[in-house]
Amino acid sequence: MKQSKASKNLANKFRANLNFDEIKSKSGSLLLFNELTFSELFCGRFGIQEEREAFNEAFTIATGGVGNEITNVNSVISSALLPLLFFYRLFYTVKQPVSLRININGIEHNFVRAFFEVRNKVVGRPSCVDVVLQDKDGNLLFLESKLTEFLDDYSDKPKTYGASYLSLYQNASIKNALENAGIGVDRQDKVLLLTPRNTMYLEGIKQSISHLIGLVKGPQIVDDEFYPSAYCREYIEAFENAPNKYYATILFDPTKQIGNSPEFESYCKLYCSIVGNEVFRNGIVPAIREWAKLEKGGENIIIIPQPLTYQEITSANPDYPLPESIKKYYGF
Repeated sequence: MKQSKASKNLANKFRANLNFDEIKSKSGSLLLFNELTFSELFCGRFGIQEEREAFNEAFTIATGGVGNEITNVNSVISSALLPLLFFYRLFYTVKQPVSLRININGIEHNFVRAFFEVRNKVVGRPSCVDVVLQDKDGNLLFLESKLTEFLDDYSDKPKTYGASYLSLYQNASIKNALENAGIGVDRQDKVLLLTPRNTMYLEGIKQSISHLIGLVKGPQIVDDEFYPSAYCREYIEAFENAPNKYYATILFDPTKQIGNSPEFESYCKLYCSIVGNEVFRNGIVPAIREWAKLEKGGENIIIIPQPLTYQEITSANPDYPLPESIKKYYGF
């Protein structure tokens, strides 16, 4: 994906925050290291000392998934790196228990565990959720993380998706929410065609719907060398026993780094008008069950109607033990 000017400005700002040398890939993107080797390089760059072993294991899981994030994590503005650096302290915290407070629909939850790149069944390839947080009561918060995607993929161009999604997107609660937000839902050559009527970040909405499909269908069993079987079983057990499963997107607010961002504001508004739409939220799970021909599933899914931001969570958790280099890098 071609980087926008705003995205490049943000990359330069991040690099300047820690004052490290300008290192570029063959395509001209700013990188953190000359070549990607071991996660220890990231530990050194970002001052990670406590829970270093946890970071190294989380790094392997988060960058070895089906999205091939290992090729992207070396970028200065890596979207895969942001949730890993921010939430790794919750990956394993046996030696030094850590919690993170997040307000969900007016209720404060204390999250004590993080899973990275969990996989749920969708169509063909699974959905890989960036991070899932577990609170002390066993509730799960599924987070789709965004750093610069809404800057780089801000477009008015139509997008096509597989024919298997057609009947789901034709459901009234989904189609009406999309069309009311300025997204045309059509069939073209047996595939799904989504047409923005103005410039917007459309892919984030499609990803949210796919993640919600995954929450209804449930975990996909993983048997990969980099993805420990015990870790997979632990996630499946957490999923099956969770009293509630919350879904939200979490965004990096770039405005303090690069100034006013119409792309950020546009996506927040778009997300609220679709995912935050009450008819959509009440209708999406039954629509998925009908589309997937499931008698049950997703009864305890709760959709958070507005985006969370890293900055808001950081402000609400001044004692959350992130290394100072990470805070400085992202301007937290």
